[in-house]
Amino acid sequence: IEYNVKGAYIESKTDTDVFISHYRIWRPFLPP
Repeated sequence: IEYNVKGAYIESKTDTDVFISHYRIWRPFLPP
């Protein structure tokens, strides 16, 4: 899956990875 989030380009293989990547973009201060 490939998409842009406010200029942040993300490439992922699964929807779960996309969710995690998106979540981390907005909540980078939270632990894994």
